[in-house]
Amino acid sequence: MFTMRLSHLLWLFMLWLNVDESLQQNAQRCPVIHVDNNVQVIGNPEEATIGSVLRFRCKSRGEPLIGSQVIYCNERGQWSEDVPTCGEVRCSPPVIENGYVVGDIQVYKQHEFLEYKCNRHYKPTEERLPTCTKIGIRAEWSPTPACEQVTCKLSLPATEGTSYDPPYRNVFSPGETLRVMCREKYWISRPQDTSAEITCRNNGKWSLTPTCNKFICLNPRDRYLRDWDTYWGQQITLGDTVRYSCKSGFKRTDGVTKATCTREGWKPDPLCQAITCLRHDIQNADIVRIKDEYRFGEQVNYVCKDGYEGSFALTCREDGWAGNSYCREVRCDRKHFSNAEIIGTPRQSYKYSEQVEYACKNGYEGRFSITCGQNGWIGSPQCREPVGCASAPPLENGDIKDTMKSQYSHKEQVEYMCQSYYTMEGEPYRTCFDGAWTGHIRCLQPCIVDEDNMRQHNITLKSTDNKYFAHDDVIEFRCARGVPVGSVPLRQRCNGGVILIPTCQ
Repeated sequence: MFTMRLSHLLWLFMLWLNVDESLQQNAQRCPVIHVDNNVQVIGNPEEATIGSVLRFRCKSRGEPLIGSQVIYCNERGQWSEDVPTCGEVRCSPPVIENGYVVGDIQVYKQHEFLEYKCNRHYKPTEERLPTCTKIGIRAEWSPTPACEQVTCKLSLPATEGTSYDPPYRNVFSPGETLRVMCREKYWISRPQDTSAEITCRNNGKWSLTPTCNKFICLNPRDRYLRDWDTYWGQQITLGDTVRYSCKSGFKRTDGVTKATCTREGWKPDPLCQAITCLRHDIQNADIVRIKDEYRFGEQVNYVCKDGYEGSFALTCREDGWAGNSYCREVRCDRKHFSNAEIIGTPRQSYKYSEQVEYACKNGYEGRFSITCGQNGWIGSPQCREPVGCASAPPLENGDIKDTMKSQYSHKEQVEYMCQSYYTMEGEPYRTCFDGAWTGHIRCLQPCIVDEDNMRQHNITLKSTDNKYFAHDDVIEFRCARGVPVGSVPLRQRCNGGVILIPTCQ
């Protein structure tokens, strides 16, 4: 059996050799090739044997080669490809995986654009539209139209000042999120934000650029700045400080000497503020033109209040009010009068509105006061020489003790006396005082007992036969016969000439 198989294989091998030899004898050459005049052939297109290779190119650089650049004569005596040609740049609509060409144009000329779209969840690999152009020896689309799956990508490792969570992924699908975190002197989205959660969108772009920005404060644009102590090109980052000064009439806010770069901008804000002075009230002076606040360099005039003398002005400066605020207290020197003297202890000078009382002297009468005013003493002396009196007034039931005169001087006295049995009430003098008589004198009438009346009432005096009794004398009666009746007592006192007679029965 083995011998039969071996002989069979040998017979098949010999058969193959005979066939191959026959093919080689019939296919030693490939057909002669004829090309267009504008095509250049490298190789022998007329006597090409098995294995011969021909190369082609266009004679004009502006024309592309349409077809294969290289063909060869195969073992069957046939050319591997059709003979190429040269012509104008023309591009055919490409087949785009996961995408399609927009429109029905079949041939595109050189420099024409190809509009195409990608299927859902895919996007063009290049943002530029493909252009029909000659690349090398061929007309091709550039860039190659292609669609790729929509993803959002990250460059790892992260740029300086930036980190991610999750930290090791760099490809994300639409809808997935990524947290971007910034270091101390960096920001994202807004200067105040040091982290942000961003989302991969359906177009393959992040909702926010996943990169932290270095925080840099630009030089301020403050028209009141005078000096800003930085050099050209210097970058001021978060927390850095810069010395500065302000123009005349302005000062650094809050008394700082440096400005600080913060996430909210330069602090203080504003850097310079107008120098102003709050109204400065002075106890003894009034402001001529009153306001709550005054500008730098503005002058404020003051007038001293009553009781003080003078006026002055203060000026608003960088360090506050400048100027001498002085009001002199109003005082009045003691005033002398020839006919009056101060009541109490005199002083050399007196304050504003202080009152000083005087009493007249040297035969002058009266009292007066003067007041220390803004421009000196206010008031005038009121001393006057006293007036005498005419003849002394008469006294009823009395007489002047001395000789009557027609004229009496100031403070001169006249002595009076009452008639017999009359009693004097008050001092026995009247005094001439400034043209008028002073003093109260009265002569009180005595009591006279009527004997006939006593007999009618059965009454007699107890111890005397005198029927005249002075005012306030005690009179004692007794019954001549019988006993006292009625309400009138037997003992009575004389009252200005009035006396009651008691009754006895």
